[in-house]
Amino acid sequence: HPDAVPVLENLKKELQTRWDELIKWSKQRGEQLIVLLDEQKLRRVKLDELLNWLEDAQLRLDEAGEIPEADSPDSKKLFEDLLEDVNDFMNELSDRQPDRDFVLKGAAKRDADKPRSRSSTTSSRRYGSESDDAEYANPRVSLLHRKWGQAWLRALRRKEELTNALEYLSEVERLQNFEYDQWQEKFHKWIHYNKSRISDTFFRKDRQKS
Repeated sequence: HPDAVPVLENLKKELQTRWDELIKWSKQRGEQLIVLLDEQKLRRVKLDELLNWLEDAQLRLDEAGEIPEADSPDSKKLFEDLLEDVNDFMNELSDRQPDRDFVLKGAAKRDADKPRSRSSTTSSRRYGSESDDAEYANPRVSLLHRKWGQAWLRALRRKEELTNALEYLSEVERLQNFEYDQWQEKFHKWIHYNKSRISDTFFRKDRQKS
């Protein structure tokens, strides 16, 4: 019927418009998915690199051994070298922190209500607390999260112990060079100076009252 032609033309235009919008949305969504896929591939690469590096870092911390006794100022250079080593290690951790954050940011969290497998529980007991293992759905990401924290805490404790040892050795060195006569002379000068200040203060107050 001739009267139906305009109606059909409008329906055709509306259908074409919606079809074009759908095609445009599909292309945009496809591009977004490609970007997300590339990011996930990069995260897997970074995850492998970080886990390998942490494995090596663990060996380096083990090989560093226990901190020796701070028994003589002569060993001060040794402690300074050890402190420099642990500072370098912590700087390496800081340099790799963005990669670690990138991996964790894109990792899916584990459903807290989801029952955990027996193998997952065994793995968590082997490597650390169960709460850490339950945080991420990917066990390797959980392993990265846990090992990173362990490495950082070990380095932090080592740095603190070395810093305390160096402070102790510096104090021992200072006491070894201590001369009583020189100290006594400085002490008397200090007493005399402060007595003069106190006397001047009281003298000024007396003058103000009078």
